[in-house]
Amino acid sequence: MANTDTQSSDESLPISTVQFVALVVGLIVVGTAAGFAAFMLFGNAEERPDTQFEFEQFGASEQQVAITNLSGERIEDPGTVVVSVDGERVENNSGHDWANSEGGLGPESAVYIGYNDSVGYVLTDDRSDPRLQRGLPPGTEIRIVWLSAKSDSSAELDRYEVERRDG
Repeated sequence: MANTDTQSSDESLPISTVQFVALVVGLIVVGTAAGFAAFMLFGNAEERPDTQFEFEQFGASEQQVAITNLSGERIEDPGTVVVSVDGERVENNSGHDWANSEGGLGPESAVYIGYNDSVGYVLTDDRSDPRLQRGLPPGTEIRIVWLSAKSDSSAELDRYEVERRDG
């Protein structure tokens, strides 16, 4: 059977070769621009410090909590670490309330949390601080959150739930 179609096979395509190449180059340029924009927006994210904390309940009823930074990466700026109790940042929590934090938070750093009838939750660098009148109720959640000083990055470093203890 003879082909009666007078058009050549290249002319039957919906777009020409030149249009196809221009389309592919355009897609590559747009994809590269979108990737660069995403890198600029999200590429500046800072990694969370690799730090492990230890929680210890102490006091007469063993309901006050000591938080220590036993191992991992030293956190150079204590002001980037926030302690919250039941979802609320403790009022006097500036990050510099940690004992032995002059050179950053490291293995020797500690902070103590309790409750005071006058001011509510208390965060202090002294285990025997008289403001630590009472302990925290069982089930109270304590979170340690890191907030980057250089970007919008933040991360939960650790979490603890106060246990019922018979001191």
